[in-house]
Amino acid sequence: MKRVEDWVQRLEQVLKETRDKPFNWGTFNCCIFTANCVEAQTGVDFMKDIRTQIKDKKTVTTYLKKHAGGSLIRFVEHIITTLDLKEINSAYVQRGDVVITKNISGCRAMAVVDLSGRSIVLIHPGMGCFNAPLDRIERAWRIS
Repeated sequence: MKRVEDWVQRLEQVLKETRDKPFNWGTFNCCIFTANCVEAQTGVDFMKDIRTQIKDKKTVTTYLKKHAGGSLIRFVEHIITTLDLKEINSAYVQRGDVVITKNISGCRAMAVVDLSGRSIVLIHPGMGCFNAPLDRIERAWRIS
């Protein structure tokens, strides 16, 4: 998956617009946030067909059970395969890369490496977007 020419400015705009946006299971969860960041970098929205199918925690859970055996990891692996992203060692992440991490509740979440390349940006219920250290990354994929 190739980045568009002005991906830095586009990702910066998405991060700025979502910094204070509250978490919402149907409209702004970790997958939607990450999809917005990936779309800013590549022009491809991997959640395009899914956004209309989820409205709340129950529909997100139902969708994951139906399409990924209830596993966020399986869902992400399917998306990553579709996008043809290369899995990388988390020690080599760069700004904009897609990652799986654990949020403050200990649940797995999709996130992205911020534009400094020194932390990840993730979203959590009750907190919205926040930065966390790179050492919380469990898996990572490169957007080239």
